[in-house]
Amino acid sequence: MNLGSHVAVACHLYPGRPRVWLGAALPDLGSIGGIRLLGETADRSLGQGIALHHQTDHAFHRSTWFTGRQRQLTDRLAEGGLGRGAARAIAHVGPELLLDGALHLDRPTGGIDSQALCDSIDQALAEIEHHPYTLSSLVPADPDGWLTHLTKVAALGPPDDYDDPRAVAYRLHRILRSRPRLAFDESDLDLVADELALEWPEISRTGPEFVSGLANELGQASPTVKPV
Repeated sequence: MNLGSHVAVACHLYPGRPRVWLGAALPDLGSIGGIRLLGETADRSLGQGIALHHQTDHAFHRSTWFTGRQRQLTDRLAEGGLGRGAARAIAHVGPELLLDGALHLDRPTGGIDSQALCDSIDQALAEIEHHPYTLSSLVPADPDGWLTHLTKVAALGPPDDYDDPRAVAYRLHRILRSRPRLAFDESDLDLVADELALEWPEISRTGPEFVSGLANELGQASPTVKPV
């Protein structure tokens, strides 16, 4: 799952707690800058959010909604001529980004109001400037670089084009181009965009309800992710 989906789950389980929402987004915010969170935080709310992020990812990556789509998309991309590594990477990250796009559609669906989610993401990112010292402990090797990165991300806000399969294809090309085993050639952009476009109608139709259902399952399965 990506940033928007993680914040949606966190909002469902921890209403009115933007610092928890920020914690749920932090691992993805780190990934955007190629930064891994290796430290710990004394802030309970941020810690709850980070823990929820990992619990959510674990449940998401085991869901049939994701695994079936990833398997079929990998096979189609490989049949189209992509290497297996690139095909698997695209089939993993592509649907996650498109799912964020589905949550940001200008319509309330599946129990998720897109405008409310956008406002919640803004509130989560606004917490960055209020807790720099707590946040810096998460990347002890380069706290200043980490905080600079977070400040830039907060100023820019999350991407708003994940509902466009072609834009997602271009973003995947940029994300993967530094990974020799996962990169794909620019000449394959049409193939990737076309295959993602085939996935988009079903993702946009079922994605919001799936995220709401996943949040409910997490809340019922573990008391550690319920509001306190």
